[in-house]
Amino acid sequence: MVIPLHDDNPTSTTPYVTYGIIVACTLAYVWQHLLLSDPGAREALYAFGVVPAVLTAASSCRGRRRDPALGVGAHLHVHARRVLAPRRQHAYLWIFGNNLEDAMGHVRYFLFYVLCGVGAVFAQVLPKSRLGDPMVGASGPFPACSAVTCCCFPAHACC
Repeated sequence: MVIPLHDDNPTSTTPYVTYGIIVACTLAYVWQHLLLSDPGAREALYAFGVVPAVLTAASSCRGRRRDPALGVGAHLHVHARRVLAPRRQHAYLWIFGNNLEDAMGHVRYFLFYVLCGVGAVFAQVLPKSRLGDPMVGASGPFPACSAVTCCCFPAHACC
């Protein structure tokens, strides 16, 4: 697997949304893994992750979540115990997100990011609607940012 470190695509605006997403994900990771005990961190996965069985009402796992729809947006910021996954995703966002935010504008880029995350939820929930384990992490927006950047800026290299 190749993890890019930088690209040669100059931008003309400051990527405030990209910075905000990275900060929000980092703060959520620190809160979840460094400030909570192990049972608390596990409970945060159920509270803020997407549990397909709860979202599709295929299970009555009540009491662990305030609202099943909460996880559809909150799951983008919560991560399991893997240390490298959030760092890798932040690196991709740092490299590719600023180019998209520059091209799309702040509001359209934010909507793109959220819609990719929601799309990933439904792509994962539909085939596994009875799954009782939470889905966490931003597995939709980060690959989407990488792919769209490569399609929109094919002449610019990333190393």
